[in-house]
Amino acid sequence: MTIEQCIKPELNIRVNHAIQISDWEGINQAHSLMRMERLSAGGNIRDKSPEDLAALISGGGQLWTWIEERTILSVCTLEPKTGRLPWWYINNGITHPEHRGRGLSGQLVESVVHANAQTDTGFIVLYVRQNLFERLGFTEVSVDELTRIDDQVAGVIRKKLRPEKETHIFIKLAKTT
Repeated sequence: MTIEQCIKPELNIRVNHAIQISDWEGINQAHSLMRMERLSAGGNIRDKSPEDLAALISGGGQLWTWIEERTILSVCTLEPKTGRLPWWYINNGITHPEHRGRGLSGQLVESVVHANAQTDTGFIVLYVRQNLFERLGFTEVSVDELTRIDDQVAGVIRKKLRPEKETHIFIKLAKTT
């Protein structure tokens, strides 16, 4: 996969996956944004250190950012998961509260999916704002439906579900050739 950038110079905006393991300023800025919303008690990357985020990147994961004027406004991670087919687990999505409502999360996820689209890879996300992912072509599925598609990945996802919080599972299957 090549690092793909969507640059809008007239707005000084760039969406990229250029946060590399050596970019500690970018990792720290992204991590600070993630820590604005604590969604779990220890199991989520946002609850860990910037070094843990760097380890995710060096282990094959990706950190995607929406940057304006050298400031990260929206971020998400992609974590590789393997089952019957390879999957990208889209996680840790957050947009800075002062910049919500501008569609940044949707544009960021569109860029992530486009840059990582392969014929043998699926995308999966756990999220409560279902309208965002439906607009992007994701389909909501139950754990049972996911089990029929890929029981190994369903087992991983089942462990991430929290009964106290309404959570939706969305998938976008790869194109078949």
